[in-house]
Amino acid sequence: MQIRSLQTSTSFPLKGGALFTGCWEYELHPGEVAFAHSHAAGEEINLILEGRGVVSVGDVTREVGRGEVVFIPSQTQHSIRNPSSPILRGISVEASSPIAAQAPGTEARVTIRDLEEVIASIPNSLSAPEALQRIIKLFDLAGYLSEQIENALGLDSETSVETLARMEALVMGAVVTISRSYEFGSDSTSTHRRRF
Repeated sequence: MQIRSLQTSTSFPLKGGALFTGCWEYELHPGEVAFAHSHAAGEEINLILEGRGVVSVGDVTREVGRGEVVFIPSQTQHSIRNPSSPILRGISVEASSPIAAQAPGTEARVTIRDLEEVIASIPNSLSAPEALQRIIKLFDLAGYLSEQIENALGLDSETSVETLARMEALVMGAVVTISRSYEFGSDSTSTHRRRF
């Protein structure tokens, strides 16, 4: 799987407090999958540019093909896979709302348990894009959790300092686990050697 960040312009603000998160072009070869994940306070739109694949959004799974657009609401598990097409290529655009991430009592709240669940789901073997996706998800969750802790407790209370320290240890330990799971140089074009 290949993921390439596309250049974006921040000079066009979004209304309603939304923040443009980014835009990526992705390619999945036969048998590859973008693992199931969700965005606590972000929405995503995928445009299929080439090939055919299978997209799961929440409880709905269906085949998609060239020219189709898939909308993914915030807080909804989603994945895309290429079971057999020579290549599945698309563009993903994400926007998030900081209000949803911080609003007390909303489903967008993130907990340490969310981090622990992501860490527990790390497989023994990861490709480079999968490893990068896992690390980004961890840092996204940690960022949302930090904001919630700051808004609820401030950053100078004993409880917030202890929680942030625990979160930091979990995230950094997970990055080490992901690094060990990463199949460095697993493709035939790599000239690098695994370093750990």
